[in-house]
Amino acid sequence: MDAAEKDVMEQRVKDRVSICIPTRNRPALLRELLDTVFAQTYGNYEVIITDNSDNDETRGLVAGRYADPRVRYHKNETNLGMDGNARRAFSFITGEFFTFTADDDFWDADNLRRKVDFLRRVPEVNACFSNAHHILMDGRPHPQPFHTTLRPGMEAVIDGYYLNPVSLHVPPSPPLFVNTLTGLYRTAQFLAPMVESWECGSEEYAHWYLGLSGQRLGYLFDPLITIRDGEHNWEIQTGNGAVTNYRKSPEVRAAQLNRIYTTLRARRGAELTRIDRQVELAVFTFLVEQIGQAAVQYIGNFPLITVADFNAYIQERNRRQAVQA
Repeated sequence: MDAAEKDVMEQRVKDRVSICIPTRNRPALLRELLDTVFAQTYGNYEVIITDNSDNDETRGLVAGRYADPRVRYHKNETNLGMDGNARRAFSFITGEFFTFTADDDFWDADNLRRKVDFLRRVPEVNACFSNAHHILMDGRPHPQPFHTTLRPGMEAVIDGYYLNPVSLHVPPSPPLFVNTLTGLYRTAQFLAPMVESWECGSEEYAHWYLGLSGQRLGYLFDPLITIRDGEHNWEIQTGNGAVTNYRKSPEVRAAQLNRIYTTLRARRGAELTRIDRQVELAVFTFLVEQIGQAAVQYIGNFPLITVADFNAYIQERNRRQAVQA
């Protein structure tokens, strides 16, 4: 961090939470979220809304219903895309802490209070997450709820290694639901990686950074966020600015995963103390599951594994598929 960056960090407003909400053409859902923000039992926050909308409905909603000095609304002159809209929101942060909040989610009234309290009590932790409710776009419960067992009032400090590509779905058991949208982050330590994450078009970069840099994380077992699940959850912005559903485009998804990992190593390599051969195999496995043998085109970006490793995995994968058939 250079001197200018240090000065900016020292000017962050103590205890303030900067709530970053990129949005586009969803005023009704945004209203539902903002009503729960204004119902928070913790009041030291600012709401940063960056708007890609092609109309003025959101501007009118904010100016009317949420005319509050804590709200900072910014209408983009041109559509910045998903990634650019998120990065613009981050550029206005003034708080000691910040969130990245989807415009269609909503919060429990104690969400901020409990997470700020945790970060105050545990200074060695730079991010605090919670469990979440899982709903469909129309508000009905999702048939596949998030997998954390509810333990009201419980909290823990967990090893960020849990978030790395190897252990994303393994113990502690039952697995914890840890999602970028439920996190409260210390700005000084985590804003830069979050901005980089949206230069790669995905919050996965930020998660892998937490997991591979050996950090400890706070976790609250209560579901303090409600997350909507829809097709937009699987949309990413490609290099030319187009938006696509990566579930329907394995090649795009594979390229994105490769970009996340290689960019993370290039920018944060010295901090990634948990990278080893097992991690590289796990990430490369993600690519193979997307595009099969075509994944070999990326193997040069994974210095800890070889073509022999790739061939061995393909053979084992083919064997498993034959058994299942």
